[in-house]
Amino acid sequence: MVPGPMTITPLYCGKFSASQRSQFGTTAVGGLIYQYANHSGAAGAAKLEVGFTEAGTVIGANYAGTPPSIASGESAEGEVDAIGISGQNVTFTGCELMSYALVTSSGTDPVSYAG
Repeated sequence: MVPGPMTITPLYCGKFSASQRSQFGTTAVGGLIYQYANHSGAAGAAKLEVGFTEAGTVIGANYAGTPPSIASGESAEGEVDAIGISGQNVTFTGCELMSYALVTSSGTDPVSYAG
């Protein structure tokens, strides 16, 4: 994987408060909240893949929904739910940004960028 056109900054990893769940429209118990800054030269968003860890071992992973597209030079926040493949909440102690995809009006870039 190569460095990408977005800067990803983790802001919070853990159990969500009621206000965080409301802000992001999720019912998940926890997950990762992040900021993405666009340096791509075109409007887009960063769709993250996050590993949720326990004692340094990834015990579950999930992808972000597609966050809002932002103009180049702008930043926004997104979140990734800590939910397993069958919809169950995952109990975790850490978050590991695995990769992200650039989503633009023309679709999703086929390249996965390093987090």
